[in-house]
Amino acid sequence: MKIKVRTTDGKRITVPVPVSAVGAVLRLTPASVWRTAAENVPDPYKPLVSRKMILLYYKACKEILHDHPGLELVRVEAADGTFVSIKL
Repeated sequence: MKIKVRTTDGKRITVPVPVSAVGAVLRLTPASVWRTAAENVPDPYKPLVSRKMILLYYKACKEILHDHPGLELVRVEAADGTFVSIKL
């Protein structure tokens, strides 16, 4: 997996992340982070933002992630020119 960030001042950052490391990071993320994330999500989606649910999604998608290298999961371009991309 590759995370690419391009800032408005022209800096480019590329971070390679092994897919297996994502599971470890999800397991090690403190509960306070999940609570804060749930507070910033609209009410109907709050039950979906928890360590248990995100790990469930990760495990369900892990095989799909390995079968489709190069798949772009996230692509965000802000009005100020900031760009973020997450690809497998």
